[in-house]
Amino acid sequence: MTLITIVIPTFNRTDLIFNCLTSIIAQTHKNWECIIVDDHSKSDCYQLLYNFCKKDDRIKLHKRPVNLKKGANACRNYGLDISKGEYIVFFDSDDLLKPEKLEKQLKLIKKTNKKYVISQSEVVDTITNSRRPWGNIETISPFEDYIQFKATWPIGAILLDKKYLNSINLKFNENLAQSQEYDFYLNLLKQNSDFSIDNTVLNTIIWHPESISFSKNNYYNKSKSSIYVKYKLLVNNKLKEETQLFLIKDIYRIYFQSMMNKDLKTGFISGLYFLKSHFYLYSNLKKKFPKHSFYVLISYFVFGLFNKGYRFLNLKIN
Repeated sequence: MTLITIVIPTFNRTDLIFNCLTSIIAQTHKNWECIIVDDHSKSDCYQLLYNFCKKDDRIKLHKRPVNLKKGANACRNYGLDISKGEYIVFFDSDDLLKPEKLEKQLKLIKKTNKKYVISQSEVVDTITNSRRPWGNIETISPFEDYIQFKATWPIGAILLDKKYLNSINLKFNENLAQSQEYDFYLNLLKQNSDFSIDNTVLNTIIWHPESISFSKNNYYNKSKSSIYVKYKLLVNNKLKEETQLFLIKDIYRIYFQSMMNKDLKTGFISGLYFLKSHFYLYSNLKKKFPKHSFYVLISYFVFGLFNKGYRFLNLKIN
């Protein structure tokens, strides 16, 4: 029977990960290994997790080697390196798998002979007490639609062929504090956008106040990472005008939010990359570089220092 590896990074999440592991144990496909890579949690959290893992020898607990960079990205890469499965699922410690997740995706990837398959997901929002589909996974232009979030999926929605991942040397960028999954899947789509889709909901994403996506900690580094990923997309790809416009608007969105929050450090880096991006845009937007430069400079100094000149900050980009 085919072995599937599930890789889960975790850090001080013992109150959430047990539900995740319970959903893995309940899989109808029984031949799996779950590699948990602990990012040096508190000792009591690690011990609780260690005790739980002794209940099922398919669950293997490892600590991130100290020579690797702290963070989920390095943990995922390490988990991939030591995995034994033919196929890989990257998963988050606070999310859940439907019982038939592995079985259905394995059947689909073997039937279609693709390098990866994507299934639909649902979101349970504990803040608003609501449930909804994650988003659209159907697309005829996967790379550019994923850039613009016209097609989107969470990290655990995909079953990947491990040999293929290794053949293209695809890893998570360990220098990113945000947008790492976005970056990983865009690199995958750029290499190979021929995948199969199952619209069945096979995993559940839990949104809660402690979710990393909701956290405002480390805002500067998170913003810098997000800007870097989008700037790299503009520089290294011949994108449609619509996609270029989306990316530069998103970089400006970070600048706008930073200035509104009086975060001049983040405002400086986002404003700088917003202006640098103009050199990689289609001609009509590139021509607006002088105007946009003027608005950014005025808004940075006048709005940033004196809280005036909002009209210069509220720049319309089209």
